[in-house]
Amino acid sequence: MKSQSERDTTWLMLRIYYYPQFAEGVVELPWSERYETLRTLYDVGNEVPWEIRSETPMEDMMEYVSRKGYFKFFCAGTTVGDDGSFKFHPLLTECLSPHGF
Repeated sequence: MKSQSERDTTWLMLRIYYYPQFAEGVVELPWSERYETLRTLYDVGNEVPWEIRSETPMEDMMEYVSRKGYFKFFCAGTTVGDDGSFKFHPLLTECLSPHGF
């Protein structure tokens, strides 16, 4: 169970420290860039890729974000190893504030 404890500790640190930076950085992007970033992160974390649900894919994404929030995308772009190590998707890293990576 040691590895689960290390993973849990890492996720706690990521949620407290890096997630707020990601959320702050992603909302600063214009919606066209934010849509592409979120769509890519969504595709990484789901077996079924983001599908265009209508003639207005950005509005679809805006509605999805309003229901689910940004943490789902943060988790999709983050890999945590059994030893507690972690790796961010490059697009997630780009959204971190200058204090991040």
